[in-house]
Amino acid sequence: MSKNKFSKRLAASLIAAATIGSSGVLSSLTYLPVHAADTDNYAKLLQYSMYFYDGNMCGDDVDSASAFDWRGDCHTGDEVVGGFHDAGDHVKFGMPAGYSAATLGWGYYEFKDAYDSLGQTAHLKEITNRFSKYFKDCTTLSGDTVTNFCYQIGQGGGGNDHGYWGPAETQEAIKGKRTAYWTSNGASDIAAAYSAALAVNYINFGNAEDLKYAKALYDFSVKYNKSENETTSPYYNSYDYYDDQAWAAGWLYLATGDSSYKTFLDTFMNVSGQGMSGQSGCQWGVYSPMNWNNVSMGAAILQAEITKSASDWAKVTTYLDSKATSESQYYCEDSWGSARHNVAVQMTALITSKYKKESGKDYSSWAKAQMGMILGDNSTGKNLVVGFNENSPKYPHHRSASGHAYDPTDEGTPVWDTTNGHVLVGALVGGPTGTDFSTYNDSITDAVSNEVALDYNAGLVGAAAGLYTTYKTGSLESSIPGVGATPTTTAATTTTTGKTTTTAAVTTTKAAETTKAPTTVAQGDGCYTKKVNQDVVYKELPAADKMLGWTYEELGVKAGEKVQKVEIDISTTADKIGKWQGAFGSSTTVDPDYWTQTEDMQQVIDGDSGTLVWNVDSATSDIIQTQYGGQVKVGFWWIDCNEFTIDEVRVYTDKSSTNPTTTAAVTTATTKATTKATTTTTKAATTTAAPSTTAAPTTTTKLVVGDDPTMAINEGQKIFANPGQEYAEIPLNLYNVPDTEGITVAFKTDNEGAATLALLNANSDTYQSYDAVDAFVNLGKWEENPKGFTWGVPSSGTAKVLGSEIPDGTAFLTLYYNIPDEATVKSIAEANGLELKHSDEYGAYYEFPLIFEREKLNNKKGKLLEWGGVNNSKVAATYVDSKLIVKVSDTGESTTTATTTSGGETTTTEAVTTTSAPVTTSPDATTTTTSVSYEGDSFEWVLGKYKADGSYEPRTFVKAGQKSASAVAPKVYGDPGINSANIRLEGDAAKALLAAGNYVGLNKNADYDTQLAGEGGTTWLDNAAQLRFAFASNDVNNTNNAKTADGSAIGEFVYDIPDAETVKSIADQYGISLVTGTDDEGNEVSYYEFPLTWSEAVGEHGETATQCGSYVNGALVEIPYDQYTRRDGTICVVVPSETTTTAATTTTAEVTTTTEAVTTAAVDTTTEAPVVTTTEAATTTTEAATTTTEAATTTTEAVTTTTEAATTTTTEATTTSTTEATTTTSATTTQPQPNVTTVIFELADPNFYFSVDEREFKATDLFKSVTLISTDADGNIVSKEDILDKVNFNGATPKSTYVQADKYYAGTIQAYYNNGTENVLIPDATPTVYIGVKGDANLSGMVEVQDAVDILTYYAKTAANQQGVVFNEDEMLNKLAYFLADIDTECKEGHNADGKVISVQDAVNDLTFYAKKAANQDPQWPDVVPSLKSLEGSMWYEG
Repeated sequence: MSKNKFSKRLAASLIAAATIGSSGVLSSLTYLPVHAADTDNYAKLLQYSMYFYDGNMCGDDVDSASAFDWRGDCHTGDEVVGGFHDAGDHVKFGMPAGYSAATLGWGYYEFKDAYDSLGQTAHLKEITNRFSKYFKDCTTLSGDTVTNFCYQIGQGGGGNDHGYWGPAETQEAIKGKRTAYWTSNGASDIAAAYSAALAVNYINFGNAEDLKYAKALYDFSVKYNKSENETTSPYYNSYDYYDDQAWAAGWLYLATGDSSYKTFLDTFMNVSGQGMSGQSGCQWGVYSPMNWNNVSMGAAILQAEITKSASDWAKVTTYLDSKATSESQYYCEDSWGSARHNVAVQMTALITSKYKKESGKDYSSWAKAQMGMILGDNSTGKNLVVGFNENSPKYPHHRSASGHAYDPTDEGTPVWDTTNGHVLVGALVGGPTGTDFSTYNDSITDAVSNEVALDYNAGLVGAAAGLYTTYKTGSLESSIPGVGATPTTTAATTTTTGKTTTTAAVTTTKAAETTKAPTTVAQGDGCYTKKVNQDVVYKELPAADKMLGWTYEELGVKAGEKVQKVEIDISTTADKIGKWQGAFGSSTTVDPDYWTQTEDMQQVIDGDSGTLVWNVDSATSDIIQTQYGGQVKVGFWWIDCNEFTIDEVRVYTDKSSTNPTTTAAVTTATTKATTKATTTTTKAATTTAAPSTTAAPTTTTKLVVGDDPTMAINEGQKIFANPGQEYAEIPLNLYNVPDTEGITVAFKTDNEGAATLALLNANSDTYQSYDAVDAFVNLGKWEENPKGFTWGVPSSGTAKVLGSEIPDGTAFLTLYYNIPDEATVKSIAEANGLELKHSDEYGAYYEFPLIFEREKLNNKKGKLLEWGGVNNSKVAATYVDSKLIVKVSDTGESTTTATTTSGGETTTTEAVTTTSAPVTTSPDATTTTTSVSYEGDSFEWVLGKYKADGSYEPRTFVKAGQKSASAVAPKVYGDPGINSANIRLEGDAAKALLAAGNYVGLNKNADYDTQLAGEGGTTWLDNAAQLRFAFASNDVNNTNNAKTADGSAIGEFVYDIPDAETVKSIADQYGISLVTGTDDEGNEVSYYEFPLTWSEAVGEHGETATQCGSYVNGALVEIPYDQYTRRDGTICVVVPSETTTTAATTTTAEVTTTTEAVTTAAVDTTTEAPVVTTTEAATTTTEAATTTTEAATTTTEAVTTTTEAATTTTTEATTTSTTEATTTTSATTTQPQPNVTTVIFELADPNFYFSVDEREFKATDLFKSVTLISTDADGNIVSKEDILDKVNFNGATPKSTYVQADKYYAGTIQAYYNNGTENVLIPDATPTVYIGVKGDANLSGMVEVQDAVDILTYYAKTAANQQGVVFNEDEMLNKLAYFLADIDTECKEGHNADGKVISVQDAVNDLTFYAKKAANQDPQWPDVVPSLKSLEGSMWYEG
């Protein structure tokens, strides 16, 4: 090899040379040591598994492209240079190459986060791009039409390829150039395979040329419908082309949205008798594991993902259920290359599990167990992945890796060179020939067990990514023996000068109810109000200025008073206000801008009115200008309701004695101010265990724009965001705008843009939306491709934007993103080589470049980044890049800045902060006492308690029927001192248990309550339905951290526990068994355990559901989730030992329903109160002010809800004429507990149906009765209702259910109850149904001659009075078969009865139907048996 491989050998030189001893064992070849976690080190597996493709590269660039220094350029004389060798040989077969490339792309499409977070995207992209380039080079196009394409290079047997055993680099010189096989009208299977690979690569990485070729190859494939077996046989002789075409159609539909592709896929999934074999398609379900010869599984999964149909998913899961049967036995589909099938099924099972909400299945545990066996957790300890550890294969069947130089005396004989053999890192060998790993043979001569191939590793790569996505286990290796330079994703930094703007969302906790603040506020005394009543249409606000404001003078604010708070009431005639995004701003006395503005704020108001709030910090309050025309403004960057009214504006100053706390969800923000002052800096050393935060930047530089049309990201300034922030904005501003007919925007996705692309596509919900100003919206249909980082509206030729109407600086397009959590941000940054930076202004942060894509072309050969002027002209514009600054906590030394202002002089104190690395402790999910012990030095939140001996006890005991029980009491140990907390727990069974009881209230921790009170007290919020509570100090100046003793309850949810019968009913519903054990007092008791876990959900503003905050260096920061342990627990409800019940044919399931009723009374305000319309609620009357209400004339009981200033009174009245009643109300009224509704049903016998029946199942055929019973909190029955007529099956039909079957369906269907608003699932209400093909007496899944023979045989035996004659030994299947065979009378009894008999005519009818179908007449049964139209009960009945 003549090229200098310095980059590869630099790494390789650090590793000892490899030699092989005479025994044939690798004696000093460096393998990584075995680690205990190797069997689930999925990060390493993903990393290693892709290197195999470096070992099989082919072409004139291998010397530089491959990561292996023992590989070099080869086969440079091929008619089509490049691509990959197939397996241990050097042929370039088209079928497995297309399959492998598409499967690799599929793995990235489904599990992108795994590649991105581990920094493996660049390597995967290099591999799939190489495949794609080769496929395109193999294809000759005339316009968009394929005229010729190459589907194979090299011979698959003997001769100059399989007859050659030696390195790829010397084959051409020894054996000569290889034959290339082309076709102009065939190889439809291979053309479709190439098409699928190119389409998915386009979806993943956005190369428009890939899509062009994909569409052309697909068109070629379906035009000729012919497989090419001239040279492939006996190697990769494809069974059919139809599955490959459906696979390609699925990807092309996802890439283009063209419905014609979806139609093709639909046909494949639902119509039989297609394709070359006449038996292709998935009408009857998936019938093969995913492999090069049959990709129907892949097509079926794409179909299910697209349609989200349960019946489509059932075709997938029915097959997987038959394969994923054991976690202790190795799954072996075929003796040759068993591991390839194993990992391919793993991959498809993991993809199905990803969509478990739709598919209803989770195979993750099975896949984990199977991969464990492949990685060494088997009876022999053998690992099937080369180079993974010392138990890995040493002698794979691979010519180039063998190191054996060609020798004509051993022509084609596999030989391993004991001196020059190489480690083919990451290659998956064939594996054992059966379920027993002892059948695996690590021999170079054993192609069955030890060959490697492109398609073997394709499934391995995808499965590794899926397992890492699911379990997040393992770590990458920084140095791999035999591997040199590898592709990595890097990002260069760019520098721009400009104003620093912080755009950080402020998270809030929304109150359970939001009511408008008082509408009357006294003027003066530091409290000023103005009734504005200003109607606003959001879309009519100027694009360049969406702020509305008022002067302080018109609001009445007196000179010399300092503004401390601003409240703005808004309302709408729509159902709700929804999400508001914006900011507050104010005039200031400080140069240069005399203006201050908060960071971007966000608030969600679920009602039709609410209050926007600005709590002004003291530094900003000092500089606000209330005189000389000074203004306060509020901005509306976005609001869900287009039309709203600003009702009132209130300003509170330092002279106010009543600075109320509004009940609306309050959004606060840190104000950034620009000041001119003298700065003094001193340093002090500080050590803390929590991350530090820093003040927002204060330096601004205005963007200087010339005369050219200009597009700038965020006015050329950096964009600031925080991990977990929702709806972070990326605005694009325009300057010097010419008349415009179209505009497209694109950011770089590779090189320096790769890190930003990974960050902003980190999760499925990272990208939220875009918002364009109306003038540009009106240009035409906008197109968005967030994965490709492009947005735009092409020119329609009929509309244009007048540049004169677009002010400079207009944000014509704004992109909204949810920033990933901090761990993901750091992982992506590190994977892409971004430097962790520090500054006095920001603290620790990463810079993610936002760079316009100025070079790449779109599929029309135009630039991705293009500004279209009038008459198809191109606008020569200047584009100004930016950076997305994401602040993170630091685990090393950082600098924090504290600023104090006195008399206009600013003193900055800089502290060096050292933070300890986080320690991650996984919470223990357990239901019994564990061996966990508390050592007294860690911060923990627990749902159980630690006992005197230090062991953890997760159980909390209460008694059935117990009043005021402390049922849920999270405790703290090792409290470091916190200032606020938000606690949320999960557990469906536990929530059901507590909902059936009575919520008494929340007991607060006295230490937190008093130590944090300050001047404003401590606010506690509780939401019993969500098992959630929170607390925080109301005093904005309170920077105390409160502590409490070990074992203290942070707060206690107090409940009246339901009675024993209810407890048991709920336990039964959730599959919880009665157990016997010892309680806290040592008593032997019987109890049910209801699990509780800490919620890890993310809230609507990006906040973690469970979190706490602490003041560090004067700033409130969230304590990282991984720096304190949370331990789960259980509620153990003790029941009397004699409380047991048994159920016969009646099943009880709990269904909770809530309705809302509103009665408007003659008072100022009305709120909604939840009631159950079938329950009589007691009247609550307390002493307070008197309000007179008038009730309308009615003749029924009505629940009237009357409120005045958030006071609710419930009254019950039956009237027959207009009456006037006086109702007295108090400040607080407790609502009655909602009733619990229970559905009791009795199933009928199973029923029988035909596979073509499209009528929805009827409840009266499958249930004897269904009753809705309502009970109050004491268990008393309030009402009973027969709801059989309200039961349905959510649209399920025999036909839609049958598609899940192979030959017949014998299973259950789910019933639902319609409560008038929606369908509610009735647990355990699953009647059994049997469905088959009419005329199919032998249950084979089709009508055939044998069915008529069986019918005649049955007739003859019964006519001869033989006893016990059946079609099937199984009683229910015999009934089904009889029903299907009794063509003219459709008896469901399973035997001749009531004049319905099996006769000769049934056989004749069956044969007639078969003959018509064989003649392609598409017969319908009434055509053969017209009497069915008059047969009552038949699906064809017309009487």
